[in-house]
Amino acid sequence: MTALVAGFLLVGYLLAPGAIYRFVFSQVLPSKRIQRTRTEEILFSVLAVILPFAVAFAVSRTAIGSFPHLHIGGSKSAAYEAVLEALLSSPPVPNVVPAFQRAFYEQARFLLYLWPLCAFEAWLVGRLVRHYGDFPERSFARWLCDRFLLKQVSEWHVLFSRMSLPTDDPRTVVVVDALTSQNLIYRGSLVNWFLEQDGKLAGIFLEDAERFNRDDLKRDREAGVERDH
Repeated sequence: MTALVAGFLLVGYLLAPGAIYRFVFSQVLPSKRIQRTRTEEILFSVLAVILPFAVAFAVSRTAIGSFPHLHIGGSKSAAYEAVLEALLSSPPVPNVVPAFQRAFYEQARFLLYLWPLCAFEAWLVGRLVRHYGDFPERSFARWLCDRFLLKQVSEWHVLFSRMSLPTDDPRTVVVVDALTSQNLIYRGSLVNWFLEQDGKLAGIFLEDAERFNRDDLKRDREAGVERDH
C-alpha cells in the first residue's frame, strides 16, 4: 500500500506536471530534444511544479479550494491522519477505506488545480521566450531567458527563426549560406528545416536558392570580381 501511495504522489505531483509542461511548451515553441536521466527528469519536474504548486496551495486555502464539497470519510484532517496511521502501522489498521477514499478525492481535487496551472505556466513561459529579441540587452527578462529559459528551446529554432531579432515581422527574411560536402555553397531564403529524432539537423529548404563553387567564389573575391551565381 505504501508503494502504491508513493507512486500516486510521484506521478501526480512530479511526472505528470513535468509532462504537461513539456507538451504545452512544445506547442508554443519547438523544444530541445534531449535524453534526460531519471534524476534529471525528476529535477526538471520539481522546478516546473514549484510555482504552480504554490498557487494551487494558496487557492486550496480559500473557499474555492473546498469545491466541490466532499461528504465521505469524515473530515479532511481526520482522513489524512487515518491514512498516515494505516501506512505506518503493522498490522494494517482496519476500516480505513473511507479515509483512503476521502484522501484520494482531496488529492484529486488539488491536482485539478495544479495541472492546469502547470499548463498555463508553460504557455506563459513560451510566450515570454518568443519575444526574446524584443527585450533590452541588460533587462531582467533577457537575463532570465539567457540563463534558464532558452535552454528549453531547440537551438535550431533560435538560429533559424526571427525569435532573436528585435521584431517578429513576417516580412523579415532569414537568408542562409549552406556549405555542402561537395564544396558548393547554396544561398537562399530559409523556408523550413527538418530535424532527426535526436535533434540533429537533417536538412533545410531554401527558396530562390543560388549555387556557388566555394573555390571559385573565393578566387573571384580575391580578384575583386562580383558574380551573381
